[in-house]
Amino acid sequence: MAPIKFIDSSELSNKNQFYVQWPAGGRAIEDGQNDELVFEDISNATAIPTNGNYFSRIDQNTVIIAQEKFKLGYKTENQEIVEEDVESGQNAVVPAGVEFSIIGNDVKVLNRQTHAVGTLPPVAVPNQLPSDFAAGKIVNLVDASSVGAVLTKNRENHVDFANFPGSNTNASNVGILENTFNMEWQDVDGKRQVHFVGTGGVLTGGEGNPGVVLAGDKEIHVNLLLKRIDGSFYLDANQDFLMVTAESNTTNGDPNPETLKIAKFPASGVKLPIGFWHSVPFPVPGDSKLFLNEFVVKTNANSVINVAGETGSPLKIHL
Repeated sequence: MAPIKFIDSSELSNKNQFYVQWPAGGRAIEDGQNDELVFEDISNATAIPTNGNYFSRIDQNTVIIAQEKFKLGYKTENQEIVEEDVESGQNAVVPAGVEFSIIGNDVKVLNRQTHAVGTLPPVAVPNQLPSDFAAGKIVNLVDASSVGAVLTKNRENHVDFANFPGSNTNASNVGILENTFNMEWQDVDGKRQVHFVGTGGVLTGGEGNPGVVLAGDKEIHVNLLLKRIDGSFYLDANQDFLMVTAESNTTNGDPNPETLKIAKFPASGVKLPIGFWHSVPFPVPGDSKLFLNEFVVKTNANSVINVAGETGSPLKIHL
């Protein structure tokens, strides 16, 4: 069956059908599709070679439309070249990973701003933390300068972009997303735990317990670890805050337990490099409500691990 299909203009409004989820190895991804799809003239579309040069978009199913008849060539799974004449006004859809080429004038593409051209990565085996990842281990407080983060007071150039996995281009112009949220210690059902309220950006209206519980005067249990896979992670706040960090291992990208640390980060700002795992930021026990600003890549691709859910034990933090 030919991989190319044609759709009516009425179907273009459902843009979610054209996105490809950001790959994250063996982990599920939250969001990852917050960048925009816009029609661009093929002569101006970044990373789109034409006139007989074959390439494949791996971040989207590509929609092509022209005011004049044009020729669309694509390669089958057997690398056979098929050419089709596309009539004026038709909307051709090329699935992600299919190599294609366009020859024609006044051609437009519905272009995702990640601009990823290359080879689709293989489907990964689902990851699972080892059962002893957290059991019997204590994560002790260290100085913030020792975790590999960038301590900065400057919001400019505070976000680094990661390429879409498998892409051989570096042409992303996705943009930056700013979110705001609060973290506060509260007593709920006899437990002292952190309460989250989203106040701005895509977090607006969100509320709940992000898995941080006070288990003693100097012990905190942390259930969740998160990783931005599309870029770095920048935070600043109204006061200093606590956060667990860990580097990714080199085998499957999961957190390396030997690098687990907790640090008190300055309110003035911190940037975690691409590939760093972290807990949610939270106030020092006894401190007042924490007001935070985060800056991330607009795609907002986030991987989340419920440590207690996978291993039966939360991370145990000693301050």
